[in-house]
Amino acid sequence: MGMAGACGLFRENVGPDPLKVDTYFGSVRSTDAAPNAGAHASVWDLEASLHRGVDLLAAHGLRRLPAATRRPRRAFAYIVAMNVVEQVWTRSSARG
Repeated sequence: MGMAGACGLFRENVGPDPLKVDTYFGSVRSTDAAPNAGAHASVWDLEASLHRGVDLLAAHGLRRLPAATRRPRRAFAYIVAMNVVEQVWTRSSARG
């Protein structure tokens, strides 16, 4: 018995969630155009959404928009950035 050729690799195309959870996280979700996108979501989709959000924030900044026109990718990137900043601030404040 030898090592499998796919050992150590990640599959980017995943099947439906075995627990039948339909992902709804920012832009990672099922839509009318892609009704099974949430059922087949993966960490790769989440990373791609964050990457696009960071790029959008870098290019256009953060603007307050009416609820109907909010951008979930920018919001996700902003929340992640604020979380990192808060953790850095908390840890550096604790050190004195």
